[in-house]
Amino acid sequence: MSDLNIRTTQNISIHYKAASVGERIGAFIIDYLIQIIYLFGIYTAMFNGLGSPPRWMIILFLLPPVLYPLLTEYFLGGQTFGKKIVRIKVVRLDGREPTLGNFLLRWLLGLVENYAFQGSLTLLTMLFNRKGQRMGDIAAGTTVIRVPTDITFAETIFADVQTAYSPVFPDAVLLTDQDAGIIREVLKLSENKLAENAPILILKTRRKVEEKLGSNSSMEHIAFLETVLKDYNHLRGRVED
Repeated sequence: MSDLNIRTTQNISIHYKAASVGERIGAFIIDYLIQIIYLFGIYTAMFNGLGSPPRWMIILFLLPPVLYPLLTEYFLGGQTFGKKIVRIKVVRLDGREPTLGNFLLRWLLGLVENYAFQGSLTLLTMLFNRKGQRMGDIAAGTTVIRVPTDITFAETIFADVQTAYSPVFPDAVLLTDQDAGIIREVLKLSENKLAENAPILILKTRRKVEEKLGSNSSMEHIAFLETVLKDYNHLRGRVED
């Protein structure tokens, strides 16, 4: 697997391991078997003994396996069931969450790559692309990475907060998921002693957050951001309940 550095729009460099060709082929085979099992089950349950089914019915039951990559990647956060098993996922090269448009473009070009060229174009492109991208990834600005095995709940945008926690900044509920994600990335960067631009990013992030919250706290920068993140998680949890 090759190293991959994704630089976000906040100029934060995140290090990942690109998914290997073998891992991507393994995920594809698992997904292919899932689609075959579905088609076999549908045929056995609904068409067996009925003679030749009408064309519209055939098209209707062929749609799920055709749309399977698009729908699973969109609703499962960049992963099909095969990708989940192999522990790889689709990400954008700018660090943002992939959109439906990104997944749609990958899927449309994937139909051409995997069926019109029998997968040969996909394989060749991934082998010679430094970021492990196929044509669909290049067009959509995405790639596939290996999901780190040491990710914990605390490393997501939602900090672990006890139920009895009392928020320090009630206006943290006004932040968005993207705001919380940026705070999380900056805090993670602050742990890297080699990140020269970490202090500047921490200060800029603090000022932006204070501006949104209308706050002027005397807390130390990192403690302030960590507290805001905890408050966000706690308050958003209450709202969604």
